[in-house]
Amino acid sequence: MTIKIIDIGPDASVVKKIICKHCGATLEYCPIDVVSVEIKSDSDLDVTSWINCPNCGKMIRVENV
Repeated sequence: MTIKIIDIGPDASVVKKIICKHCGATLEYCPIDVVSVEIKSDSDLDVTSWINCPNCGKMIRVENV
């Protein structure tokens, strides 16, 4: 069977919304928009995830997607 693309846009189930705390813009984003960095401390490994606000350019921390 051949894989067919039915819809090119993101499905509503993966689209999230957040309000930028810096400029107040309401943003929609998908998992592909999220940047994640692993930060290792002495005994832990933390993952920080964020998106960049297209309105003000600030980094907005988001939950791991």
